Amino acid sequence: MPQPARSPWNALSKACLALKDELDALLFEHIVATRAERCSPSARILAMMVCARDADGAGLSDEQLRDELITLITAGHETTATAIAWGVELSCTGPAS
Repeated sequence: MPQPARSPWNALSKACLALKDELDALLFEHIVATRAERCSPSARILAMMVCARDADGAGLSDEQLRDELITLITAGHETTATAIAWGVELSCTGPAS
């Protein structure tokens, strides 16, 4: 049986999976610590999501909380980068005052 071709994408894929696992472990650690606070009133977004309940009284699972946190991190990063890019664009091309 022939050996699969060596590719830099294989190493990149392994590195990405390792980073994902590390991020998951970090987020799950924070989720467990926040759950241990027993829904104490807090202004932290994770605490609010842990305490949130639907109409049936069910809360989010650890996996759902992790997914929501990743969405918030990604959305925050993207909107900040976009705002900075437009600010630079406008300051470079705007009228000279």
